[in-house]
Order: sequence, then C-alpha cells, then structure tokens
Amino acid sequence: MRILHYNDEEKDLHAYLAQRGHRNTILTAGEDPFVITRREAFDAAFIGLHPHGVKLMRELKRRNTDCRVTIITSDTNARNAVAAMKAGA
Repeated sequence: MRILHYNDEEKDLHAYLAQRGHRNTILTAGEDPFVITRREAFDAAFIGLHPHGVKLMRELKRRNTDCRVTIITSDTNARNAVAAMKAGA
C-alpha cells in the first residue's frame, strides 16, 4: 500500500507501517505536497491539520476516490474537526 504522510511528527507510525511492508512517502511542512500528489497515487494518507491539510485531502480524493485519509491534529477546536470531516476525513 502506498501511504502519504504529511505530518512529520508521527515517526512511530511511519516505522510501524514500514515494518508491515507499506511504502511510505513522508513530507514535512516545508515541502509542497501538491508536487508529489501530481506525480504519484496514494492508497491512504495521514495529514496534519495545517494550512494545506484539507486542501491536500481534497486533491488526493479527487485523484483517487478510494484514497483513505486521516487528519491528525492536537487542535481541540471543534470547528476545524467538523470542517475536516465535511471535506471527507
């Protein structure tokens, strides 16, 4: 399974999935996530809820409607969580 990580703070998750044979692509907040999503298809994604998070999720789902996306955040603002779920998280 091809998995995109756009949340560089989840190193344990990356290692766990790699040990189980998944191909992980890890992007940091300083990288442009839209460049790689134009070149590669992903089956799943773990995305931090930062400025590009919801927009990136929409782009991934537009390219592959079966892509499973999980938004990861420590933000307790319910409005942000609802917006992410309405967008498809």
